[in-house]
Amino acid sequence: MIEGYDGAMIKLVALDIDHTLTDAYGVIPRDAVSEIQRVQAEGVHVALISGRPPQGIDEVARLFPKGVYRASYFGAVIHDECQQELRRLSLDVDVAFDLARFADQRRLSLTIIRDDVEYHTQNEVRKSFTPRVSIENAMQVVDSEKPPVLMAANGADEASALYHYCLEKHGASVSLMRHLDTDESYISALVVHPEAEKGNALHLICRSMSIEISEVMAIGDSESDMNMLKHAGIGVAVQNARKSVRETAKYTSPLPYGDGVRWALENLLN
Repeated sequence: MIEGYDGAMIKLVALDIDHTLTDAYGVIPRDAVSEIQRVQAEGVHVALISGRPPQGIDEVARLFPKGVYRASYFGAVIHDECQQELRRLSLDVDVAFDLARFADQRRLSLTIIRDDVEYHTQNEVRKSFTPRVSIENAMQVVDSEKPPVLMAANGADEASALYHYCLEKHGASVSLMRHLDTDESYISALVVHPEAEKGNALHLICRSMSIEISEVMAIGDSESDMNMLKHAGIGVAVQNARKSVRETAKYTSPLPYGDGVRWALENLLN
């Protein structure tokens, strides 16, 4: 463990990946990787907690010689440092069927992740870490035996439509996240199990490791990170984080992205 700036003893560093460790182009600074490796060498554990699928987190985890905890799909799927699966949460099948019907009726492009395979109703050009399958409509892949772990819409109009429909119809039955552009327009909307939330995932990881949440430093940039930043012993927002995230965190790094992560580890951990 390492003593934090305010005297807290830190045993675990929990990191978001996209736009926290990575910059806007998906690049992780070498100095950030070196600093994470340094704190690992001093006995601090690392957890990568992200909206990415397991394969996307594995890509980052390979940068670190020691094992890391991995919470994917915002915490719906969690693996320990030995890559043993600790939990997997799927959407309620009735919710999944209703969202699929809504998307098909509105002809919304929908991404559905089931068994770590990505099904989509429109050709996607964005990077994907999972096998990708094109389908004609969303209803054909929603299965009562294997409900999806995540459903998502990308693009301003489609993401906004899915988000507001799901908020009104299923708000208490799901964990609903959105990513907004600087002009407040929607980039994406994502729907997962109600317990698939980063703060919840961090608590489960702490219980698995028998450590207190006060012994965690958490670093993030987006609304989905706010709960883990709020409850961690040291919560840090990188400089590029949204205003609401910076206001939630105990500290804000003067630097963005991975440079902000490096700054936090260098300056807030002795």
